[in-house]
Amino acid sequence: MTPTPHPGHLSRRKPLRAVGLGAAGAAGAGLLSSCAGGDAAPGGTTRFTGVFGFDLDAQTRNVAVEDGALLMNSVYADLSLPAGAFYNWETHEWDHLLLEGSAWEGDDEHTEFNAEFIEFSPEEIITSGPYTFDRARTSDARITLVREESGYQGTEVAFDEVVVHRGDNRQAALLVQQGEVDYSPLATSAADQQAFQTVEGFRWGEHPGYDGRGLMFNFRAKPELRDPRARKALKHVLDGDQIGRVARGEAYDPVKYYAGLVDLQAEQIFTAEELEGFDTYDQDMERATELLEEAGWTKEGGVWHTPEGEEASYEIIGVAGWGTSS
Repeated sequence: MTPTPHPGHLSRRKPLRAVGLGAAGAAGAGLLSSCAGGDAAPGGTTRFTGVFGFDLDAQTRNVAVEDGALLMNSVYADLSLPAGAFYNWETHEWDHLLLEGSAWEGDDEHTEFNAEFIEFSPEEIITSGPYTFDRARTSDARITLVREESGYQGTEVAFDEVVVHRGDNRQAALLVQQGEVDYSPLATSAADQQAFQTVEGFRWGEHPGYDGRGLMFNFRAKPELRDPRARKALKHVLDGDQIGRVARGEAYDPVKYYAGLVDLQAEQIFTAEELEGFDTYDQDMERATELLEEAGWTKEGGVWHTPEGEEASYEIIGVAGWGTSS
């Protein structure tokens, strides 16, 4: 049985599905119909404008390579290539777009077809949704999608064209502040969020998410961190509340249970007794000192030294352009 989706269970990758197609259409392909944004282009054409970090040179035009195809790993993917099914929020019914009753004649046939399909390198992107790529108006700076009436719900979407500017998180934030885009799904810093409040007509939409930020240790470069006591000590030094506020304003909360899951999932999987067995890591400098000393670290002149006697020093590397990591 196909489950009924819950409006709150949206990843950041697909937030536009929540708006649907007015009162009657299926969410997803009609995602632009009830957005507050949009403007009139020359000739009376209605336009919706967004932003995403695409790369014309590095990304293929073969939609079978989902993560490597142009715009296929973005929220705009459904505009040109709808998913296998869309949920109609008014009728509470699924609109299935895949063939029914088809079957492969053995694994070899499927493997051969899949390999051939992935190697396919078309100059034009083959689409089936309400929009198709306008090759004449596609450049390194922006991509223009135009209405395709023969595509799925092509006559029902509200905008004649969709323009996607190229930009990373910082560039997207600037475009929002300048009023150049109607929508941005990219992550923004707390400072950017504050600046957005001065933008006329701006609306900030938050939804539950199961993602977050963390530190990954390079044991080869820093072997002293192989000792879990050293890593636990570092966790007691960090202030999760402050880190969350600096990174995303009020959007992030520190993890309580270190189970490799978000707390909501951990509380659904583990019993109350099991959760009590997890270590917690509030900021606690005294406990951090105890753990480091147990691991053989020493403090001299206000500076911690590793068990090998070397001065402890670490460099944190983040992803360029990713506002919450830099």
